[in-house]
Amino acid sequence: MYISRNGLTPAENREIGSLARTFFLLAILLFGLKIWGANVFEDPWFYLMELIAYFFAGWFLRKIKVWLY
Repeated sequence: MYISRNGLTPAENREIGSLARTFFLLAILLFGLKIWGANVFEDPWFYLMELIAYFFAGWFLRKIKVWLY
């Protein structure tokens, strides 16, 4: 079985990454919902928030040394 440098399997790394992205996306969406209301779910804004959550989750997991690559 393959174990990465952080001691976790690839499945565990994917689960941690997807949970972090989901958490940040929900936080960003709730913040945007409070400010702009239902307009936050229009296509360009939603995709932009998805992109921000994706990159912020990766940055955060690298910063706390969960992802070492």
